[in-house]
Amino acid sequence: MQTSPEFKDPVLKSIADADVPHVCDGLPFTKYMLAGAIAGMVEHVAMFPVDTIKTRMQVKNKKELND
Repeated sequence: MQTSPEFKDPVLKSIADADVPHVCDGLPFTKYMLAGAIAGMVEHVAMFPVDTIKTRMQVKNKKELND
């Protein structure tokens, strides 16, 4: 069992002392960082064109209402 850090706040201490299994698949931190970076890039590549189209449609509708 891992030793929990010392907290002065009783709520944080009780949370840290809870015997909850940590979800970990044994990957090192750098692989989690790499996976997060790749997921972020995939999200931007997929959503940027959609967001651009949505924004242009909103601007077009606003211009039509003002004319």
